[in-house]
Amino acid sequence: MWDFYVLERKMKNFIVFLVALMCIGVILFGYKYWGNIEASAEKEGRLAIEKMNKKERIEKKLLIDRLNPETNQTQSFIDFLRYRFLTTNKVVISIIGGNTGASTDASTLSNTWTERLLEKLQADSEELEALQIVNYSSEGYSTSDLLNGGKIDLLIKDQPDLVLLGNSLINNYSQSISLEQTVSNLKNIMSKLQTGLPNSKIVIMSPYPIGNSKNKNSLGLSYLDYLNHSSKLISQNKWNSIDVFKEIENQLTDRNILLVDILANDYIHLNDKGNILLYEVVYKYLNHSR
Repeated sequence: MWDFYVLERKMKNFIVFLVALMCIGVILFGYKYWGNIEASAEKEGRLAIEKMNKKERIEKKLLIDRLNPETNQTQSFIDFLRYRFLTTNKVVISIIGGNTGASTDASTLSNTWTERLLEKLQADSEELEALQIVNYSSEGYSTSDLLNGGKIDLLIKDQPDLVLLGNSLINNYSQSISLEQTVSNLKNIMSKLQTGLPNSKIVIMSPYPIGNSKNKNSLGLSYLDYLNHSSKLISQNKWNSIDVFKEIENQLTDRNILLVDILANDYIHLNDKGNILLYEVVYKYLNHSR
């Protein structure tokens, strides 16, 4: 009887041992099985990422080729900026001038035409999300101040991709700087920028309409005299330019808006409405194929 109990206990122990052995086997098999699946999934994921990266590289190369200014000379300035980011991994617009760039009578920074332009360009294109706009404009700066004030040198050090040059005619007119000096200054400013920034685009912006533009300064010259002389100079040299004066006058007519509605109380600086119009004019020009 005692031998039977001993035998029964041994059998139970043996069965427990077999069950334990089987469990260990199942665990080892499962570990190896799921390990293989995990390794296979990891490999497939790695291959998928490599395939996606290869596709992105191909798409990027095709986009660079399409935006290359050497083969696409009629491209817009915005496409030029996209190309510069894709090839240099940075993109900068610098603005320099007097009242036009300074936008001192906008109610807030976000209402300036420069800030609106930045937000629009960043939102329009993935390549321009990192766009920076650096503004070197100063209230009251004439062409003489621009030429001799040292800000052009600072701008050139930044090596921007695009320069928007306000030609400061409002201040030349109000400070009674001669037409000859104005023309000479503009030539020298452009020469300095072109020499220092051989790979950048430079666009001259005419000033916007102001009140009492037919009034004479101490030299007997009107604001329109300065505009006409600078327009001839720009045309003769075939410089890239935005005729802000004409474009805003057209907008005022089309929208049935009075000039005084876009100017501050001094009838010289742009208010918030004026900044919106200027932003729209500049953006339209930059987005237009040349």
